[in-house]
Amino acid sequence: LVEVEGTAFADHRCFACSEGFSSVGSAHCVSCGANHYLPAAAEQEHDYSSCLECPSGSWSPPGTTSALGCRPRPACTERDVGLKMSQCMPGEQRTVTARWRQPRVCDPEHQDSVQLPGDRTSACEPCQPGMSRKAVGTPPTLECVPDSINCPEGKRAIRERITSHWYSWPRDTRSVVQTMAGSRCSSDQDLDSYSWLSVSCSLLEVLGWRIEPLHGLFAEVGSFNQHRTDLTPAGTDLDAMLHFGVEIGEGGGHAKIVMQVRPPSFLGAHLVLQVDGQTAVLHQEEVEPPSSARDDFKLFGDFIVVKFWLAAGRHQVTLVWQHLGADAAGGDAGARVWVTSFENEVAAGARRCEDCDPGFEVSADMLVCTACPAGRSTAQSADSEARCQPCPADTYAAVPGSADCTPCGVGMWSPEGSTQCLWRDVTGSVAGNGSARVYNVTGLELAWRTARRQYSGSFEASGGRFYVLELFDKATRPSASSEMDGPAPTDDSGYVWEVSEKYAPAGRGGTTQCVGTSSDQVLNLGSALDAIEPLGNGSGLVLHYTGGSLCGGQPRESFVTLKCDMEVDATLGPHALKEIQAGDSSRCAPVRLEWQTPEACPLCSITDYAMAVSDCSGGTRAVSYIKRTLCMGGLPVPLSSTEVCGSGIAIGVWIVGGLMIVCLCCYAFYLRYKWRKTYDSYVKFQGEVRNKIGRSTVEFTID
Repeated sequence: LVEVEGTAFADHRCFACSEGFSSVGSAHCVSCGANHYLPAAAEQEHDYSSCLECPSGSWSPPGTTSALGCRPRPACTERDVGLKMSQCMPGEQRTVTARWRQPRVCDPEHQDSVQLPGDRTSACEPCQPGMSRKAVGTPPTLECVPDSINCPEGKRAIRERITSHWYSWPRDTRSVVQTMAGSRCSSDQDLDSYSWLSVSCSLLEVLGWRIEPLHGLFAEVGSFNQHRTDLTPAGTDLDAMLHFGVEIGEGGGHAKIVMQVRPPSFLGAHLVLQVDGQTAVLHQEEVEPPSSARDDFKLFGDFIVVKFWLAAGRHQVTLVWQHLGADAAGGDAGARVWVTSFENEVAAGARRCEDCDPGFEVSADMLVCTACPAGRSTAQSADSEARCQPCPADTYAAVPGSADCTPCGVGMWSPEGSTQCLWRDVTGSVAGNGSARVYNVTGLELAWRTARRQYSGSFEASGGRFYVLELFDKATRPSASSEMDGPAPTDDSGYVWEVSEKYAPAGRGGTTQCVGTSSDQVLNLGSALDAIEPLGNGSGLVLHYTGGSLCGGQPRESFVTLKCDMEVDATLGPHALKEIQAGDSSRCAPVRLEWQTPEACPLCSITDYAMAVSDCSGGTRAVSYIKRTLCMGGLPVPLSSTEVCGSGIAIGVWIVGGLMIVCLCCYAFYLRYKWRKTYDSYVKFQGEVRNKIGRSTVEFTID
């Protein structure tokens, strides 16, 4: 048996009342509604349905559990008056009906109360910028619909949803109050029907975002209705949220909100901007007050604009004002929103046109600028069109949105509309015999990249100097290690660099330490690939680099020979470099380096193979092919075969000759048979002609 004494149980959370109400901090639910309370006797007897009405001239929220909870009704002021407007009718008039804001806690009969105005007719409020009123429906009403604009060719229409006046909640905009206990109420519900159903609804028009009622200039939040804050139980924490539902078109768009915050330090603390529930990173700056702001409104605080970016898609942008405890019921803090702007909102109107940025073209609906695909740019089109066109041959655009096509470098080419350049095969002739040799530069580049990937840093050539090479791509200037004192030197990029002897190599991986800070530590030996030329003996290529660091007033240059060597390991990297010629004592002479690799050999062709024939055996012999020059890739070695040889050749000749004689005899017999009758008629005709010679008329027939 285990017995525990002196233990109290506590709930870990608050529970919603399924029936009845409760006040803040209640341990139970009661059935007392608005303007009623639960007497103390009923509380002691746990009879939560014996409710009494508050005395005349007082009121209470639902769930009140004591007569002390009945509070006197103050005099009604202009802030207790709400306006309800009918739809805008033809003639741009609408009916304005005044009503008391709910929940009504003031006393209309109080001698100091303002009178509730009667119904009146007023002009319809202006549409938001970018919208105009048009007749819609039956019977017709005047609704604000988005404007449209016809832009010239190549320009896009800028859609922008702007709210600059606040006579009513704009489209897809609502005020929401949510308590920390989870009670929630929204302005898109009917206040008259729900106003006493929950604590949050009783607070919506007190501490929630609301429209400035007299001039429609802004939406505000804060503790501005001091006599109505009795609705706020002590210690209540809640969030007043202003939601903007937006849908941004393809390409995204900028958003900005012009507001006042008092005190300014509350921005980011009590006032937070959220996008899709996540706190947004804001860029804010002071701006001039809107033209509609009167001087007395300017006293509220400085005008600031917050800017942020919205990607394409649906978003909920929320301004959250956090009421914390006693701050919710007092103080002079608050915020006012004057102008909101959402660019490229799909349901917004368009008022202006603009050009797309270089590298972008206007969409078919002329509303969005879309990036040119890789391989295209707008540089080839006329300024008035700004259409994406394929890059010309020998140029390329590697990424979408390229403003221009980049020319291919020396020794490279590309077809129209390319995203990258390809290396041209280099053709040269061998001195002496004039035979053509073709070098696969693409394969050579791949071999270099593969070998280079295994190593980093600088490498000591056979001559004792240290170099950094990127033969086919520019590299940034090599800098000293983190142990180096002072800033690393900066210079343009290049292909070949010579580094100071002060760099100490660390195995195959290159250097890891250096000393000194002199700019002479690193010398650029070539910032441009000037030429790719074949060697005269057909054994490789020479890469010529120019435009290096100035030396003696002249730019440095270098030559890197890629030597054909079928015996070398193809994976050997820059550490296998040989130094053919180093700079002289002034270090101004060209530097010549050599890298030996099988990939530097020319492509094989039919002339690179010699036929090898075996001895004749049994009337046949083997035929094979061997390389007679150094080459790699290209035409593969021809397949081995066999051929007839020796006495077999003579036998074959006799057989063929005999067959030809037989064929000729057969053909002659065929002709004799085919033309026999014709020949007999010809002989008969010849005899008759002889018998009739001398007659005046010769008659004959041939059957």
